[in-house]
Amino acid sequence: MLVVVVLVVVVVLDIVLVVVVVVVGLVVVVVVVVVVVVVVGRVVVVVVVVVVVVVVVEVVADGLSSESSRLQAPPELWAKEKGACSAGEA
Repeated sequence: MLVVVVLVVVVVLDIVLVVVVVVVGLVVVVVVVVVVVVVVGRVVVVVVVVVVVVVVVEVVADGLSSESSRLQAPPELWAKEKGACSAGEA
């Protein structure tokens, strides 16, 4: 049971970390877009926004795929937990 709790905590913390990274990235993007609008003009802003959106989507997709792979615990962890439960009940 402890293994399951630890896995859940690790997954939740990883998801929180991904969300924080995405939010910080979006704040940086907004600042860069504002600076580019003031300095250069609107055409460059559209290109920058499109590139940033593509990058953010890729990062989030990679983060979610790595999270889903982490959710699959190795068989030896489940075997140990099952063995511990059986020994405790016996």
